Amino acid sequence: MKSIAIIPARGGSKRIPRKNIYNICGKPMLAWPIEQAIKSKLFSAVIVSTDDTEIAQVAEQYGARAIMRPAELATDTAEEIDAYEHVLQTLHNERKIYPKYFCGVYPTAILIKDEDLIAGFEKFSDNNADVVMSVSEYAIHPYKALVRNIETGFLEMVYPVECNTLRSQEYPLYTASNGTFYWFNVTSFLKEKNYYPERLDQYILPRTRAVDVDVLEDLDIAQIFKKNQLETS
Repeated sequence: MKSIAIIPARGGSKRIPRKNIYNICGKPMLAWPIEQAIKSKLFSAVIVSTDDTEIAQVAEQYGARAIMRPAELATDTAEEIDAYEHVLQTLHNERKIYPKYFCGVYPTAILIKDEDLIAGFEKFSDNNADVVMSVSEYAIHPYKALVRNIETGFLEMVYPVECNTLRSQEYPLYTASNGTFYWFNVTSFLKEKNYYPERLDQYILPRTRAVDVDVLEDLDIAQIFKKNQLETS
């Protein structure tokens, strides 16, 4: 059990009810990342952590194992980190062993490919990282950021020195987590339970493969991007 994938998919999404099994291009949303995780052949198990029997059935229909989490780990304020730990402890109770690595994959990561999961995993070998985070570049660099001054009521630059003295091609590469997947070293995860440890590395995913699904309008965007990906693959 060298590595496993864990997909946290609770049933109580408030902004988009039943989001994790919403139909995207003919399949439940959850099915797409499950299939890519299996296709990567990286994992001894692909596990969906859920509190919902329908989600569990969908997970198993597409080849994953469902582990039911307790109610306190499925509230609006529950942390995914705790759901990951629950899965690891469940497996340890069964087999008396922890995997060396696990990949937390979001159920809304419908555009990732098996090659992304593989390349992310290879970062561990390259840099001995504790976490490898899937990130994307900003569409507009943060040096261009503006904020309203409470006293004057007018906008001002957040980074006036950098914005006024550097050319755009001289800006450093800024990235941010794109809500698709994280690779974790299990030993350090159980000690720190932290997405941002000292030994953090990144896998840069193109923005076109990192659609965040938080509000209803995002579903239309997700459908368009997924349809385009299927037509061009």
